[in-house]
Amino acid sequence: MKVKLILLTILLTYTTHLLYAQKAADEWKETPNRITLSGSILIHNSDPGYGASLDYVRFLNRFLGIKGEIGLQFWSFNDYKPQWEVTDRNGKHYNLDHDESTLDNFNIQIGPVFRLPLLTVGKDKDWTISWECHPSVAFTLPNRTFSYLHKEMVNGRWVQQEKRVRNHGGQWNFWQLKNAVCLQNDVVVFSLGYSFSNQQPYSAVKDVRFEGKKISASTPSVKLTHEVQASLGFCF
Repeated sequence: MKVKLILLTILLTYTTHLLYAQKAADEWKETPNRITLSGSILIHNSDPGYGASLDYVRFLNRFLGIKGEIGLQFWSFNDYKPQWEVTDRNGKHYNLDHDESTLDNFNIQIGPVFRLPLLTVGKDKDWTISWECHPSVAFTLPNRTFSYLHKEMVNGRWVQQEKRVRNHGGQWNFWQLKNAVCLQNDVVVFSLGYSFSNQQPYSAVKDVRFEGKKISASTPSVKLTHEVQASLGFCF
């Protein structure tokens, strides 16, 4: 009797596995891979920025996945640039070279993805609305380098001297929590998301020093950075 029960249990388990495997092959929800291209608007204090990112998600099942992301951010930092003109120990004047208008950040993120299908829509019920939550940790290049130039006339020729200065103690990692509403069929997914993080984008220029003297401007010290994001993804 026990042998028959064991054999029946094995048979039912195997049959269930085959049915689930067939179902997984037919339903978009079981598609394990997704690549997404996103554009975003960022706000830190009252300072706007914009960004673009590319991420890959490997779903372990319809509810849980693992994400890796690379992204670029572009922040306006006209009000937070280091001093335009500085003086060295010998009294020579140096001017900031390449007066750029944006502060560019490169970020790498990793973390889990939690997905909850909420509603099936469309004439053939082939579109699904889902909610996703993306907690992640991000790594970035924290310190910005600047060049200062001194020009003087020597023996009838202009001679140029350059000194490079670097920020100290910038933020090299931060956490982010993103929530998104997704509309997906078996191939394409559209999503709108909002996230907040403890990113301090201006920490990259917060402590710039020239020959030991701090020459950076005062930067905002608010706790959170906000981001609104629109995305287009492809499942395979």
